[in-house]
Amino acid sequence: MIKLYNATKIFEGRGIAGLHGVSLEIKSGTIFALMGPNGCGKTTLLNVIYGKLPLDSGTVEVKGKIHFFESQNPSPEMNVQKFLINAVSAEVEEDKKVQLSRDMASIFEFTFQLRQTIGQLSQGQRQKVLMAAQLINQP
Repeated sequence: MIKLYNATKIFEGRGIAGLHGVSLEIKSGTIFALMGPNGCGKTTLLNVIYGKLPLDSGTVEVKGKIHFFESQNPSPEMNVQKFLINAVSAEVEEDKKVQLSRDMASIFEFTFQLRQTIGQLSQGQRQKVLMAAQLINQP
């Protein structure tokens, strides 16, 4: 179980609020996905929950074990579509793998970046691609 109440984290050097008054509760056994536009505080929130960043105000309570997807570190030269195709674990035809990669790109709204390399992506775009790779096998 995870509870945040009025969680605030301010990055002084940047003059921005990483989190501003966030309150939420995630019950045990829940699968939770955090999505939003670049720069909205997703990574900051996860780092607060994980204990990597202290809050400036508010509270965070974690009971039990939290499972995060382990971040992959693909080669910056790798093509985005090839990376997604390689993430498919099922024994399926190559054209089915290509279609799965296109489907995930469509869901996560990065179809126009399939031909780019990982190194050409912004951090937020890269996170979308990594999440798509985790979900491409429909776990």
